[in-house]
Amino acid sequence: MTQEQITKYQQAAKEGSLPPEENPLNLFATTSTNLLAKVLAREFNVLTLVRMEMRKRGVNDKGQWIGFEAARQAGKPASGRK
Repeated sequence: MTQEQITKYQQAAKEGSLPPEENPLNLFATTSTNLLAKVLAREFNVLTLVRMEMRKRGVNDKGQWIGFEAARQAGKPASGRK
């Protein structure tokens, strides 16, 4: 995230023009320090966790509803891959 983007989101927060739950500056506000340290140490891939959460919500990678079964299938590796 660039400094320009950070400033933009800070301003949106100050003005109330963006709900707190949609402001990326709040993304890790409730995440434990221990877990944040593990992210920085690359003990796991955050993008993998985001994709898993999207599948649980029945949406594709663009946030469009595709249904739970289709989302579950989308999260599986392609045929022949493990």
